[in-house]
Amino acid sequence: MLGSIGNYLREHGWKPGLPWGYEVTIPRDFDYRISRRTFAEWAVLGVRRADGGKFPASGEGILFFPSSASGPGFVVTGNYEAIKRYNLSDAYSLTVAGTANRLRGMDGYRAKWPQVIPLNREQRIRMQKLMQAKGYPVNNVVGQIDFDLRDQIRVLQVKFGLLPDGHPTETFLEKLEQL
Repeated sequence: MLGSIGNYLREHGWKPGLPWGYEVTIPRDFDYRISRRTFAEWAVLGVRRADGGKFPASGEGILFFPSSASGPGFVVTGNYEAIKRYNLSDAYSLTVAGTANRLRGMDGYRAKWPQVIPLNREQRIRMQKLMQAKGYPVNNVVGQIDFDLRDQIRVLQVKFGLLPDGHPTETFLEKLEQL
């Protein structure tokens, strides 16, 4: 079974030697509009691995806040996206990634998860359809929020005067409906 999952991941973009990503800490004055950089650029911007380790010398990652900037943040790679091709749920993908870390002797996630109520599937679909109708690029309207959509959410969060962390909230949806 593990072999077939390994084959599936490899066929869907898994690159041996590349980490899935890292839990990170963000500096106080961080510009949350930034979402994609090389590991070296993340380090220059003050983004640090939560475990105190160093980022790899090469490669790139996407800054991701699964439960808003008030919760843990991650810089994820294409290998995280390969995990998501197996199951689109970020909760599933982060559980798989975190379990893999623990099996390698690493600590679990450090930051506390906030009591943020996420948009339900119906609300996410409504958000996607509204964004699409207003001319924003949306890759799907099934409620799955990919990294491209999170970048568009950041653009609108800036426009709405919200923290641009790419995590849609009910307030974001209300402002989108009024746009």
